[in-house]
Amino acid sequence: MKLLKLIFSIFLLSSLQASSLLKVVCDRDNEKIYLDGKFKTECNKEELIRLLISPGRHIIKIVKYNKDESYYNFMTNFKISNRKEKIIEIRSNLKYPEKYYYQKALKSIKYAEIYLKKYPHGQYIEEITKLLSNSWQKTYGGNEDDVAKAIVATNDGGYIIVGYTKSFGAGKKDVYIIKINNNGQKLWQKTYGGSKDDVAKAIVATNDNGYIIVGDSKSFGNGLDDVYVIKIDNNGNKIWEKTFGSKFGDYGNAIVSINNGEYIITGSSFKNMNQDVYVIKIDNNGNKLWEKIIGTWDKEELLTISSIKNNSFVSGGYRKNYGWREAYFVKMDIFGHKIWSKTIQSRKFDIVVSLVRNKDNTYLGSGCENWGNGEGYIYLVKIDNNGKEIWKKTYYDMKGSFNEATSIIKAYNGYIIVGNTVYKNDTTDIHIMTINEKGKKINENFIGGKKDDMANSIIFTKEGGCIVIGFSNSFGNGKKDFYVIKISKNYLNKK
Repeated sequence: MKLLKLIFSIFLLSSLQASSLLKVVCDRDNEKIYLDGKFKTECNKEELIRLLISPGRHIIKIVKYNKDESYYNFMTNFKISNRKEKIIEIRSNLKYPEKYYYQKALKSIKYAEIYLKKYPHGQYIEEITKLLSNSWQKTYGGNEDDVAKAIVATNDGGYIIVGYTKSFGAGKKDVYIIKINNNGQKLWQKTYGGSKDDVAKAIVATNDNGYIIVGDSKSFGNGLDDVYVIKIDNNGNKIWEKTFGSKFGDYGNAIVSINNGEYIITGSSFKNMNQDVYVIKIDNNGNKLWEKIIGTWDKEELLTISSIKNNSFVSGGYRKNYGWREAYFVKMDIFGHKIWSKTIQSRKFDIVVSLVRNKDNTYLGSGCENWGNGEGYIYLVKIDNNGKEIWKKTYYDMKGSFNEATSIIKAYNGYIIVGNTVYKNDTTDIHIMTINEKGKKINENFIGGKKDDMANSIIFTKEGGCIVIGFSNSFGNGKKDFYVIKISKNYLNKK
């Protein structure tokens, strides 16, 4: 019966006209909620849109399109704290719609779209996403913090996800590995580590149906932290583990495979009493073939790595100099020779955490630009094969918020970027954005509950959708839980 009411609510929402009074009710726990809705109104004349808002925390997003299909995006986050409903009036061509908002007036507006979204409670999310987009979301973990960092598809149609756990294992933090099938059912879980902090940050499939995991260890190795590398089989059983580094801190952040069964790991090292780029090549048995430390008087770290092409790769991260943090790229060959290193100068606080290589041997890095005043922007920079900047762009959700990109993948005619948006009330939602080849935003969506929910990585599914992984404070068993969201292709194209 409740499901029928939910379906009727969605039907009612989609059939309302722009000038109608909006009142959508989902009768669960006697609480009124608003499902995602879209209203389109031609702007040839002034039209009044009246929204009956229930108590709670809401987002209103206004998108105004010009005739040339360019658009202006405005969003506000507000809360109705009393127990009474409130009518919000927005006129489609008003310069100042209501006292809560400031809407920039545009010339030659073709039409406006108004989205209304209420932050629902956790129990609503799974039913709604299944009904609307054939997607699902799951959490995994225990009573303490469990954070997912990386994911890889398996040959049998499932996924292996790695990160760290405080709920299980031998120490403070342990490497946490789970395998799920295509429907999100957990098939097994494993923990590896010692009595101190041990975390996983990246994973890659091997040619012999195994997986190599890279991260950091305080429990094992020579120093404060060491690069921690574990090889497992398809059932999660440990085949071998290795540590690499000096008596100072050494960190592994990314890994890529070479066709001959060898692997490149990138990160940073304090071996020379300064933070420098650290690059290691290993074979399929974990034997170190070579290592390189690349640095200057500045501080450098590599956080992401591209695929191999023509026996070379590009890795991205940041470089700190004169108080600034700027995007930094290094190109090397698989024999350990540096080809070039480039800094994208900005005099700001920029960082690249994810990187994709395009067919034309250009690269797009994604991350964050932080002005240091609490505001942050999604940061994208495209470079050519010689490290020369082609373009860079920043994106933000609303003024005063903090936005970051954490992972990027190449789509057919553009890119899909996942990251996080921190609102003024200090809650965080997952932010999914698609752009075209030139960096123009196509659409964006937000996922989350009442508390903090964050994404760390995204990969494609075999059906053409995506899986996003990170952690959730809104749902699950503990403080933070592995958060895995399967998103359909239709949802990605939703505006």
